Amino acid sequence: MKDIVITSIGTVSSLGIGFDDYTRRYKNKELIKFENIDIDMYCGDMAIRRNDRFTKFALAAFRDMMNNSSYLDIDPDERGIIENTIFGPLNTVNDFMHTAMDGGLSETSPMLFSNTVINAGLGKISIEYKLKGVSYMLCGTNPLFYAISDLESMHSKVLFAGGVDDAKSKLVFVDDEERVFHESAAFIGLERRVDAVARGASIIAHINGIGTTNFINYFDDRNISQKKIYDSMKKAIDDADIKTEEIGRIYLFSVEESTETEAVRALFNGCSNNMIFSRNNYDAFLSAGEFFTLFDAIIDMDSDEHTAPALVNIKAFNCIISLVINL
Repeated sequence: MKDIVITSIGTVSSLGIGFDDYTRRYKNKELIKFENIDIDMYCGDMAIRRNDRFTKFALAAFRDMMNNSSYLDIDPDERGIIENTIFGPLNTVNDFMHTAMDGGLSETSPMLFSNTVINAGLGKISIEYKLKGVSYMLCGTNPLFYAISDLESMHSKVLFAGGVDDAKSKLVFVDDEERVFHESAAFIGLERRVDAVARGASIIAHINGIGTTNFINYFDDRNISQKKIYDSMKKAIDDADIKTEEIGRIYLFSVEESTETEAVRALFNGCSNNMIFSRNNYDAFLSAGEFFTLFDAIIDMDSDEHTAPALVNIKAFNCIISLVINL
């Protein structure tokens, strides 16, 4: 059984900036809006405002997470970060290249150029918060598995895992005009339970098991086999050292009739588990999607005082990840 805990959360979405805002509006059943977020409205701090839009998303979510923790008491060498993105700073690259092509390089901003590098935002977070441990920028790869693996290896004391995408509609190149990508950012702080307890940290949720299965990059969930989804969920339950009937709720990044629900019914055959369809659009949150599905489960469990473990099953961009969590 895993012994990893979540000790802080930070978010940016169309429901506002901050996990408290997200929790309140989620409980009120407010819907995530298909619209570009006015990130500048929330960034009164000049340390955030002077950055490009993509970096603002990351800094705002990360700051929200850090404001509700005492992570800075941990040795900087033992604080690491693993961040994921799919689109990266495409809007920044677009702005820089159009300026260069229209007016020449002399008209471009040197400050803007430095932000066209995909890990520029990650570097600014590391500098501002003195993170000297593990530092990875992933592209389309779920960071949770890597973060948990690092903690289990005893390499780090705390790992910050997150996903960020600044996905303004002009940069979404898809054939279907109905398909709109949400932009968002999310970070969580992960620690070994023994370390969190020793420093008196507030524990939001326990991760007891994890299962992952990789596949070729797809935006269309219909191309993912039922067996891969089944195997991922089964691995997580086995890793948590529990039985399928002990799972109280199942949170799916899915619609009701899908390959995913077929896999759930096969795994939980004969069990009366409650399936929660957390999302109805697989590309809704892109890099942060796995985190928001996890947050929904945590909020519901906390609100309903649901004591049985929950299974959170997520389709990220190039893998399936399943988590068994409890409070």
